[in-house]
Order: sequence, then C-alpha cells, then structure tokens
Amino acid sequence: LAVPENLVATAESSSSILLTWDEVENANSYNIYQDDELIDETEETEYLVEDLEADTKYCFYVTAVNGSKESDESDEDCDRTDEEDEESLEELSSSINIYPNPASDRVTIATEVRVEEIAIYDIYGRLCCRDASNASTSNSMDTFNVSVQDLEAGVYFVKVVTNEGEIVKRF
Repeated sequence: LAVPENLVATAESSSSILLTWDEVENANSYNIYQDDELIDETEETEYLVEDLEADTKYCFYVTAVNGSKESDESDEDCDRTDEEDEESLEELSSSINIYPNPASDRVTIATEVRVEEIAIYDIYGRLCCRDASNASTSNSMDTFNVSVQDLEAGVYFVKVVTNEGEIVKRF
C-alpha cells in the first residue's frame, strides 16, 4: 500500500487546522495521527482537526488503510494555529442580533457582517438545520429569517459563519 503524499497542514482559525493529501490507490480509508497519536479515521483526502489551542504548533502525519493493511507514515507536516483575537470576536459577536428570544415560528438574525452560513444545533450539539442559501450579498445590514417551527421547545444554539469568523449564540 502506497504512502500518502503531499500532506499539507494549514491553520484555518485559532482552534482548527485543515489537513489535505493526495489520494492513494486501493486505500479504503486514512488514519490521522497528531504527535504520534491516532486521532481519527476518514475516507476523504482532507480532514479538519478542531478544538485546538490558539497560537500552538501541531504536527500531523497520515497513513493509508486497506483492510488490515496500513501503509508507512506520510511525511510529517506542522502548522501553528492562529492567535485568538478576543477583541475582534467580541466585536463580531455584538454585531449579530438574534430575535425574538424565545421564538416559536421564526428566528431573525440581523448582522452587519457578511454571512456565509447559519446552522442551528440542539443542546447536545446535533445539527438541526443549516442554511447557506441565505448567504448575504452585501456588506450593509442584512436580516435572515430561519424557520424554527419544527423544533421542539428547548435551548438551541445558532452558529453564524461569517467571513470574519464563527459566532455561536444561544436562543
């Protein structure tokens, strides 16, 4: 079984690094290793490592897997997560308003930043709905109406993905 080649680790944020590598013929899956510890397995040729500490160096390598056979390790690649910018996160968070709270049919999200995606999660972190069709087209104040009528009463979290970062708010 061939060794995965061209592994590239790229910091995506202060808490995540994206790994990409070339596909290996006859590989059913790939094992992802962080600092010599197996962290996950995937069938894709990219993997987002999340929940990392800000401004910290992380090193990774990948192996190809076919049944009980595992290839030798790819070359290791390292990257440093971005520094966390508390002030800009607070500004971003305050530029996003969610109302009404509590909501029964629709929740409105008003923001001045460019929105790429809106997702709603339940208290257990399960995705309830995701909407990228609402992505904003201007840099002025935009409002997004998200239907919540099919959700049971309870606590939910709205994750708003913007071009400046991600913000999670409770409703």
